[in-house]
Amino acid sequence: RGTAWTESLDDDGEDPLRGAAVAGMELSTTLHKVTDSGYLHALAPRISASTDLWYEESGGDLIPFDRTEDPIDGDRYEAGVRALWQRPNTFETFDLDLRTTVLKDRAGDLDDQREVATLGRYITGYGSGEGMLGILHDARYDLENAETTYTKSTFAVRPSEELLFEFSYGQARAIGREELYETGGVGGRWLIDPKWEIEARYSRDLRGDEALLTEFVLRRFSHDFVLDMVFQDRAGEGGTSIGLSFKPLLGWTRSRLGLLDRR
Repeated sequence: RGTAWTESLDDDGEDPLRGAAVAGMELSTTLHKVTDSGYLHALAPRISASTDLWYEESGGDLIPFDRTEDPIDGDRYEAGVRALWQRPNTFETFDLDLRTTVLKDRAGDLDDQREVATLGRYITGYGSGEGMLGILHDARYDLENAETTYTKSTFAVRPSEELLFEFSYGQARAIGREELYETGGVGGRWLIDPKWEIEARYSRDLRGDEALLTEFVLRRFSHDFVLDMVFQDRAGEGGTSIGLSFKPLLGWTRSRLGLLDRR
């Protein structure tokens, strides 16, 4: 496996390059059944082990975006399970993926690493059936240093087809364990009637205690067109801006608000 990047954490550093030859094995299976109440239940355990036969890297420090930047050198052991409960023909679901990873004998005298990762989503109805609740949690936990390295959590409520709210929280640490960001946000949409709709978003930097995004949209539907009046204040862009958007209704789609946005 070989990977090259065009940017690094070092402003004047060389572009990172990384290559390795890795050998290993993975065992997994999937078990499923339909319960008497109509739910589909699936369980998928897995276990894997690998080691590097050759490893080489050069350039600056990597900018972590996703699993592409995860370490690939040394001995790697991983065990995990995914569990799914779902009622067919509905949005009701509980989906949980849990895994633990151990990295040993890494290049450059790097410390051993033990990590637990979770990704879970729960969506259910409430009330007479029209209302919905949703929870999403994605996190990584460093067991060696007893700290959370990444978190993204969402709580969404949709009391009716016309009304939707969502609250979110995010936090991440760099490879050197310093905190990169910590943010909180809220968004909402209200379809007042077939012709008028209100949409709003707010995001805040919890470390610096300052607003990152404040946005309010007043939307008017006509027979053939959609008119948006947008009031927006985005950090670093010099203050509040006002904009108008006039688009044909044919082919127009709303921007996704979040977990329960099914429009």
